[in-house]
Amino acid sequence: DYLLTAAKVVKVTDMKEQKVVRKLEADGVKKIYSMLVVDDYLVCAGDDSGRFLLWDYRVERPIHMNEHKCEDYISDLDIDNRAKIVVASSGEGTLTAFDVRSRKMKEPQSELFDSGFTCVRYLEEKDKVITATEDGVMNIFNINGWGNISDRFPVKQNNTGECSIDNMELLDDEEGVFVIGCSDGKLETVSLFPHKVRNCITHEPSGIETLDVNQITKRIVATYDNKVKIFGYEIVQEASKIKKLRKSQSFFADLES
Repeated sequence: DYLLTAAKVVKVTDMKEQKVVRKLEADGVKKIYSMLVVDDYLVCAGDDSGRFLLWDYRVERPIHMNEHKCEDYISDLDIDNRAKIVVASSGEGTLTAFDVRSRKMKEPQSELFDSGFTCVRYLEEKDKVITATEDGVMNIFNINGWGNISDRFPVKQNNTGECSIDNMELLDDEEGVFVIGCSDGKLETVSLFPHKVRNCITHEPSGIETLDVNQITKRIVATYDNKVKIFGYEIVQEASKIKKLRKSQSFFADLES
């Protein structure tokens, strides 16, 4: 029924009436960089200065939280299945958790990393939170162990240089498989348990700008250079089957020799 859009303020548009019904503002807010709709009445956002905001857009005075805990833009937000703990990745290279029910930051904030964090996603089946970085690394945090990483996977670091992982979405919670979009134009599937790049879905001439996964229709949607591409899960599944087939063929060939 409602569309939420963000610039320096968050606007709530009633789609039936085709008009803006609320404007959500707060003191000291810069341009909003990331936004996450929590439920039917809570929305949170992170701005260019590192400020975290939470609004209840049902009430006249909607500000629930206005916390400035980061020194650089908040690049991305995600929330757990209980709709309670929001994790925020920052361009300064920190991970911060906020309890949106008790309206306070969860200690501790992570240590400062050498490279900025571009995006963050929960992996609750494994009790983890994953951040991706500007230098092509996926950092693995334990849920409630925000202080430092438990592991890291340098996905895009190699002899030819580094590129950033600009966006990522979860494909398979049980296996810990993500699809990532990178500045080198590659859209790839990555397994974290064990660490492995599974396959390249596409390689475009410019960086992958945005990425989304629809778990219902089993579609992966990516944008680059003002273009939209849609991929089915079967591309990922078929690539996995081909690799397994090649391995089994190699195994039997070795036996025959």
